[in-house]
Amino acid sequence: MKLEITKEKKTTLLTAIVVFVLGALLFTNPDMVIKSISYICGALFALYGGYSIYTYTKTKLNTSLISGIIGIILALIFIFLAGVIEATIRYLIGAWILFSGITRLIYAVSYMDRTDNRFVSSLIVSILLIILGFYIILVSNLVLSTIGILLMIYAGIEIVGYIFDVVEGRKNTKPKEEIKDAVVVSKQTKKKTKKQNKKVD
Repeated sequence: MKLEITKEKKTTLLTAIVVFVLGALLFTNPDMVIKSISYICGALFALYGGYSIYTYTKTKLNTSLISGIIGIILALIFIFLAGVIEATIRYLIGAWILFSGITRLIYAVSYMDRTDNRFVSSLIVSILLIILGFYIILVSNLVLSTIGILLMIYAGIEIVGYIFDVVEGRKNTKPKEEIKDAVVVSKQTKKKTKKQNKKVD
């Protein structure tokens, strides 16, 4: 269980770093980012549509033809309708941050019974993320550069939360390790004293 939590924290940190870089790119050059995403997605859908139509010519399955047509239509939308893509990206980013905030809130509830400060820090981080996610989804006139700034804020919140969790986790594990060491030493000394008593007898 401890290993799984550690992996999740490391994944969260790496994701936050990637999101920070993406936010910086959106802030400095939003047009390039949107065009790149649109063209990449359009090319992938075009390949999928073309392959499905090619499959239809071999198998004569109507499902392959329908999938091919849908793929071509989506490819055209991604390539020629950048405004739609911009709104879609905004909703996806907002939904993702909102989901991250809800996940953090669930973790915060699990820390309620502990004596450390993890509950308070996780609760604050989750509330900030939920507010940020709703803000991105509901405010329709957000410019991409503003979304870039909000993404960097989101990444900063996640990184601070990660650092705080790691620091609190180390504080809680140190006393336990000292107690274990003390128990081990006491057992060893007891065995030695028993052996010495037997030799004396």
